[in-house]
Amino acid sequence: MLSGQRNQRSKPFTFKGTGCVDGDGETAGFIAEEISEASLDEIVERGPDGKEIESINYNGMIALLAKSVQELSTKVTALENA
Repeated sequence: MLSGQRNQRSKPFTFKGTGCVDGDGETAGFIAEEISEASLDEIVERGPDGKEIESINYNGMIALLAKSVQELSTKVTALENA
């Protein structure tokens, strides 16, 4: 689960340069090391040795974010009905 506390430690930002989705432009993303430090290892992909961080599984992140949105929505509804 992507709790608020874990999510706050992973800051999105914009990358510029070659290797971006649109060539030499820019794209948004996260730093894989920060995602790992935020205890989100379930979406961090590592090299064959299991130690070197290579990338982030953004498809896995979508599922965690959807779950967090559902939980927050439930909390908001409970607060509105209180």
